[in-house]
Amino acid sequence: MSNDFELDPALEAQTDNDGAVPLLSGYEVLGRILAQHGPVKYTKALLDSGDIPAGTVIESLTGPIQEAGEGMIAKVENTGTGEATVTVQVSSIGISVGFACKGVVLYVEDPDTKEDVAYTYLDLHGHPAWIRAEGGATNSFVTFEIQSIISSASSVQAVINTKALARVIDLENAISEHNTSPACHQDIRAALSNKLSRNGKLVPLGTNIL
Repeated sequence: MSNDFELDPALEAQTDNDGAVPLLSGYEVLGRILAQHGPVKYTKALLDSGDIPAGTVIESLTGPIQEAGEGMIAKVENTGTGEATVTVQVSSIGISVGFACKGVVLYVEDPDTKEDVAYTYLDLHGHPAWIRAEGGATNSFVTFEIQSIISSASSVQAVINTKALARVIDLENAISEHNTSPACHQDIRAALSNKLSRNGKLVPLGTNIL
């Protein structure tokens, strides 16, 4: 489902929650990552507007069939189930000619060469996402929540696009985690710890301890 909302100009919002097809090149690089006990680091997401040639197996792809631009990686999360959820955003900004997005290729960093390697392919040929050209009365804004296999990788990382939009709930969660993390504001925590008691007695609430 999609709906229009105001964001200067209006953008069409559409969310897809799909599992991506692991690519052969992805399996190979995952093997190297697991052998080195390293993280799966997502580096970019390329958009595909091409049709799959007859006889082509998706798993054998090493990139988009017809590259149509780059999506913005906005977030990555380790689900704890051997998969990661990668949030990729696509908008009309910078798009001169509209196109049907028929696939998204996620890339990860090869731990040996540090090069980008095609990892998974989100197949949208059954329900392409139309990305409108910039400047119309209604532009497009599409979010893909892509499920990607990471097996027993130690952690996940991503090169986050600074132009990606953050949801309010994500900002609220990030602030909450920051405020409750014992690793944050160590200097203030140390000062509070040193002054919260005087002569072995708790300091009353409202007392200026700094």
